[in-house]
Amino acid sequence: MQISNPAGPRSEILAFDEFVLDESRATFSRAGVAGPLRPKAFALLLHLARNAGRVLSKAELLAHVWPNVVVGDDSLSQCINEVRAALGERGPALIRTVARRGYRFDAVVESRTPATMGVQPRPSAGWARRAAACGAALLLLLVGAADVRVPHTTPGIDVELANRRSLALMPFANLGEPPTPYLAEGITQEILIDLGRLPDALIVAGAAVTAGARTRSADVRQYGRDLGVRHVLFGSTRRDGERIVVTAQMVRTDNGALLWSDRFDYDRPANWNWARDVSRRVAASLGVKLNESALDAVRRDARNGSAIDEWMRGAYLKRRVRSRDDLLEARRHFEAAVSADPQSVNALAELAGTHLQEMLYRWSPSVTASLMVTRDLAARAIALDPNHAVALSILGNAAAFDGDFDTALHYLRGALQRNPNSYHAHLDMEALMYWMVRLEEVSPYAEMALRLGPMDADNVGKAYSILGYTQMLQGHDEDAYRSLRLSVQATPLMPGPRTGLIAAAMLTGRIDEAHRLVAELMRDRPDMTMAGLRRAGINRSQAFRDAHVRYMQALRLAGIPEDGPPFTAASAPTQSRK
Repeated sequence: MQISNPAGPRSEILAFDEFVLDESRATFSRAGVAGPLRPKAFALLLHLARNAGRVLSKAELLAHVWPNVVVGDDSLSQCINEVRAALGERGPALIRTVARRGYRFDAVVESRTPATMGVQPRPSAGWARRAAACGAALLLLLVGAADVRVPHTTPGIDVELANRRSLALMPFANLGEPPTPYLAEGITQEILIDLGRLPDALIVAGAAVTAGARTRSADVRQYGRDLGVRHVLFGSTRRDGERIVVTAQMVRTDNGALLWSDRFDYDRPANWNWARDVSRRVAASLGVKLNESALDAVRRDARNGSAIDEWMRGAYLKRRVRSRDDLLEARRHFEAAVSADPQSVNALAELAGTHLQEMLYRWSPSVTASLMVTRDLAARAIALDPNHAVALSILGNAAAFDGDFDTALHYLRGALQRNPNSYHAHLDMEALMYWMVRLEEVSPYAEMALRLGPMDADNVGKAYSILGYTQMLQGHDEDAYRSLRLSVQATPLMPGPRTGLIAAAMLTGRIDEAHRLVAELMRDRPDMTMAGLRRAGINRSQAFRDAHVRYMQALRLAGIPEDGPPFTAASAPTQSRK
């Protein structure tokens, strides 16, 4: 089985700077180290390199990389950004944007065919004798140094993570009667584009397989060996009159285990872009499942040592933080990972994330120092990869925490553009719109966060919480009450949704319920006071305070004490501000 390659019939090797593109093997390497590059990005870089120095229009690039498929400029821009990121700090200089014309590849490219790779000029007899003598001396040197071992170079964290998060997308089967192959082909292309936006994942396109044999355990293992991936995604489309049904399932290639499956039904697909909706939801779900699968070994084995093991142990703990000690333990693993692999964008970004989380949970002994370290580490990650979505998100949230909402908006928009299928990115934008009191813009981000991440309780709780507070500020108290109840059901320990629900209960006349909720909250959080709540917010603008007057009055009437022990970070459970 071969990886699909839209690059064309020619097979050659292109070398520029320290990079090598091998078309016959569909590989991309830098200084001899292979790097992940999905098929569309590989085809784009290959075409740019073949036409170095010439301005290529968007139309030409779209026609070459996506033949017979209608995609927009956004897909091309995303692919350009992906290639630039793969080229590292040289990316923007190698691929230049020419205003209103297209793109130009600025590099001296050497082209060689595989057949001539090992052919060298025939040496003279004298040169051959000298070479033989040198060879004999070298042989003696090697024999004398037989005990000296050549160090084994292990792949970095980012490359190894992409290998563990590798997936082959098999063309979706068409099960409709009469056949509608364009549906299956269209949804396959949409999913391939969206999967390509997943960070730190190696996505390849597999060839078509027979419907009867494709999910047998033995066949799945063979796909894994042939395509060099740890997971395979199968699917099908079926049209029944006006109704369209899409199914998808992800399987591990080492043991044939089914990791995820879902079904998407659309009764009136003409009313909206159903294919776009399916592809985004599939990509969002697979991003989570690929993470879980990559961390599976960590759950079974607590031993650490290598850089990737340290990173994965930290990632595993960071997702399950319940106290400051838990967070510090995760940080120690990320510090070890950065020490072992200083060029790992993922390790730097996750380490920055622990300092940001410490501020958000109000566990930091020095907010100023934590903010400085957060920004420094995230900036180091961005210097290595300007399009790293997690690093952009961390910089955006750090700016928001510091009250610099314009800078926060710049970074968080960048994170969302880099990975528009990330419910975390939509949740960040939802929160920022709330803090900026741009209330009309909160709901669309909340809807997308909930649609893309319905199985993540933390995401559901936060999205409904921010939405509920927004509805309360808009005077839609019944809607706020319903949203905040859903938030509390998803994340019952978070104080933000609980105080919001108390206020919404008071504002909707549910007085007895509000008093009961206050008693339960004070039992769990005796340090909760009105004074502490006033200090807790990151937005201290008068507009924000004015918008929350009704909320604060409702809490006071419900029985939250005015003052008492300060609201301290040490006693706060793990949750965000909302």
